[in-house]
Amino acid sequence: MRAKVSLLTICLVVLLATAYGRSLMNGGHAAQSSDGFIILDGPSIGLHSRGEVRFNHIRHETLVNPDPNWRYNNLLNKDTIVNSPPAEGRQYVVLTSEAACVGCHHSRNNVGIPQLVKCGICHGPEGQPLKAPAKFVNPNSSENPAMNPRNLIGDEVFTERAFHDNCISCHRASIQNGVPAREAPITCNGCHATGTGN
Repeated sequence: MRAKVSLLTICLVVLLATAYGRSLMNGGHAAQSSDGFIILDGPSIGLHSRGEVRFNHIRHETLVNPDPNWRYNNLLNKDTIVNSPPAEGRQYVVLTSEAACVGCHHSRNNVGIPQLVKCGICHGPEGQPLKAPAKFVNPNSSENPAMNPRNLIGDEVFTERAFHDNCISCHRASIQNGVPAREAPITCNGCHATGTGN
């Protein structure tokens, strides 16, 4: 009887842990649509006066930030990064990896294993408390309550800044490596809808 109770307890813990992990994955900003786009705008990431950003997650899933100084590239196994030749309407070479997720979703647990969560879990809008527990956002920190992660110079990195730092640094390096600027925008109107819904 004890074995059955122990087994049921283990199954219940696994189910609850899975549900909690899914709740973290679904927090932060809108879910990915069937066409692969995520609309980045809303109270969970901070409303932006320039309009929404339609982020094509499927197109970015395997891309690696080509900036050699990008601080999260060290999370990638260098053996998995390859130069992908022009293909599928792309006329330039890009760096790809099947494990590229950790370049943007760069959180790690206290053992050092990458955690794939949405930006809004660790990076909250300016002036709003985070939803995630402090130990999830900063596993080796004693800070309480949870606060936004800090960058190398000690500034809090709010949601908007996290997106801008991630996207713009990658786009700048991509342009230097031959990607057309229209496909790696670095201007406000290049990403944000300007009333046209693009």
